[in-house]
Amino acid sequence: MGAAENRHRDKKQMILMKHILSALLALYVSVSISWTQTVPMVAAASDLKFALEEIAANYKADKGQDVRLVFGSSGVLWQQVKNGAPFGLLMSADEAYIDDLYKNGLTVGEGSLYAIGRIVLLEKKGSSIRLDVDKEALI
Repeated sequence: MGAAENRHRDKKQMILMKHILSALLALYVSVSISWTQTVPMVAAASDLKFALEEIAANYKADKGQDVRLVFGSSGVLWQQVKNGAPFGLLMSADEAYIDDLYKNGLTVGEGSLYAIGRIVLLEKKGSSIRLDVDKEALI
């Protein structure tokens, strides 16, 4: 598969992820509004910032409802939830944190996997670092 095909596939996956995140956010906000009149608070891994800020802005424009977004590392957000932070929804980059919260009775359910990511390595031109094509050599 060529680079152009990979970019096209990645763009389609990003659009799908935004739709999934939009649906999750809409569901959470609509349920939160029915329970209370406060602004719903969503805590999310920092890598979701670009998508969630756009989704929250679109949601406010469409529904007229604010959503408060809090970003940080999954580990820090997990610890904050364990210490009573008032997040109504946590979107973690590591499902182990969600599993722990569930096992400790701090969630309604076991959570839902919303995306699977991948790590990309990039070798800058002129860099002294040389990446081996054999990914196994990196382990």
